[in-house]
Amino acid sequence: MFILLFILDYVHPARIYASSRAKVGEISEVKCSTFGITKPEEQIYVYLCKNGVGINWTLAKSPDSIFLMRNVKKEDSGNYSCVFSRTKYSPKDVKGQGETTIFIQVIDRVYPAVIAGNKSEVKSGADVDFTCTSEDAPDTSVLLAYLCQNETIVHIELWDSQKKEAIFRRTRVQESDAGSYSCVVSERPLATTELGTCGNNSVFLLVSGELSTESPPSTGTGMTMAPLYLLPSLFLMVLLVVLLWKNGKCACRRNWSNIPDDHLYEEAMIYHTRVQETPRCVN
Repeated sequence: MFILLFILDYVHPARIYASSRAKVGEISEVKCSTFGITKPEEQIYVYLCKNGVGINWTLAKSPDSIFLMRNVKKEDSGNYSCVFSRTKYSPKDVKGQGETTIFIQVIDRVYPAVIAGNKSEVKSGADVDFTCTSEDAPDTSVLLAYLCQNETIVHIELWDSQKKEAIFRRTRVQESDAGSYSCVVSERPLATTELGTCGNNSVFLLVSGELSTESPPSTGTGMTMAPLYLLPSLFLMVLLVVLLWKNGKCACRRNWSNIPDDHLYEEAMIYHTRVQETPRCVN
């Protein structure tokens, strides 16, 4: 108790300047000032306090001191003030209020949205579309829409600020894609571990079986049509055989008596050659 009273006796209030709003993941700047309270070049210890308890300190040689709150979180929201001392103390032991106090609200920049699906039950291999809409998302920022399956991010699309929507297409879904789907819109990149809940509502997708891959019945194509293509050729072959049969004797027999003797041998050789090149006749 004696130590606490000693510290309080030597901690003095200072002024604070900061924006009352900060965004998750960004850097928030806070300025503490002892202008008009301390001497211009006096060395002092300045403490930044949240809800009356010191959280940071710096050695100051000028009236103004700057504190940078990096990667702020929603939990950083609270009442902030500044105090100073001429003796160094651990920040956690410094308790007090500054001359002025400001409440800093940390905005998440994540906007829960409403989701709708074009199908609630599909076969494996089908495509499914989800539409994500939000009236709370700002119009001027570049936003990303996140599709969540069982509160885990599975798809990211660029937000259409004019239509205030984003459309997600899940192609060739499998049974592992079944589950509860929801969506959020964010001004900053999101990590899967950040999402406790995702979206204002959810829709359930059921995936079962497989799409039918049966081909339509054959209409006479391929091998079943092959005999029809062969009919003209078969008809011509039959006709040729009939004509050869009817004229066989005339085509195969020659009247050798009308051929002069001196040309008999030559004619016989020509005839022999022709016979080798044409089908033999059957009597």
